[in-house]
Amino acid sequence: MREGDKVSNALTLDLWNSILPLVGLCALVAWLPGGLVGRGNLSQGALSRAVGVTALVALVVGAVLAAGLYAAINEGVWAGVLAALLERAGFFLGRSALFALLWGPVLGFVWLVKAQEMNRLLGLRMVDERGEGVSEVEVKNRSNVVRGYASSFSRFAKLVRTAGILIGDGRATNTTVFGFGSDKDVGISAVIGGLAALLDGVADSRDKGNVYLTAYLLKQISECDQLLWAFATNHKDAGEWLAADRRERGNSYRFKEIRGASGGVFKDKDYSLHNEFGGHPSPFAWQLLDADGQAHEILVFDAMQHCLSIARSLDTWLAASRFAEMKKFLWFRDLATQVAEDVRDHEFSVSGIPANRAFRK
Repeated sequence: MREGDKVSNALTLDLWNSILPLVGLCALVAWLPGGLVGRGNLSQGALSRAVGVTALVALVVGAVLAAGLYAAINEGVWAGVLAALLERAGFFLGRSALFALLWGPVLGFVWLVKAQEMNRLLGLRMVDERGEGVSEVEVKNRSNVVRGYASSFSRFAKLVRTAGILIGDGRATNTTVFGFGSDKDVGISAVIGGLAALLDGVADSRDKGNVYLTAYLLKQISECDQLLWAFATNHKDAGEWLAADRRERGNSYRFKEIRGASGGVFKDKDYSLHNEFGGHPSPFAWQLLDADGQAHEILVFDAMQHCLSIARSLDTWLAASRFAEMKKFLWFRDLATQVAEDVRDHEFSVSGIPANRAFRK
């Protein structure tokens, strides 16, 4: 009777022969990735390798558990394993793979959480390599710098728009769609005016601590950057863009095409991140809802970087435009230099490499 009870107990799923071993296996999977990479790891590659090692360890441990469960039911299991090691090991590894249905989601969740935490730590390092944070004075100054850009770009847009409407040969040569002196100048001013409003919004959202809104605005700022570069380099025509309908803009002014023509100035992976965090609703963007002020500063500084790129594009455009001879009389003659100096004043350090190195010609 006792022997029958033993067999019956072995065939029954209970706390000791099934539940605790599987809980222990899941606990091992949850702990091991962090134990392998150690505290302070900032390498996604190291984390990926740790996850791979954890999966292999879980398969081996699961095979041992499966063999133990079989041994509780049948006699001679361990002797059979020793007699045909490779064959029996393959058998029990196959049974262990079924356990992955349980611990696999646990490992995937641990990987996701640790990867997100790593990105947060990288963000803190980008903001302040020493980990001391950004002072409120620095934050306020940076917001004021962005507002200054908004004001400068707004005045720029109004000046160019007024000149484009009143002055030019568009009406005389019948090359204007709207009756302007220059459709190109008005088109340029439309993008710059929108940019100024977006920058004003970035400064306001920074002061209010709305990280999600800043990311949304930053995505549009990146598109203004790409479009103005295309106009400045004559890759696209601002006047034709101004007159294009929605279908024509979709066919002829695709940002992917502009990025491809830029020769690496604009990268697909950067724009993809803007889309994930500031484009259409995305499951990744929820991270911004609980983001701290340090992460916000990265986005604000990114807006400043785009301003520097835009200022240089406008300098290129001005040099070849009818305003070229007027530059010495206009307030924006040193715009690119001004923005470059501001970016360097507010630079962050990434892994000990000054961020402003990317902006030096």
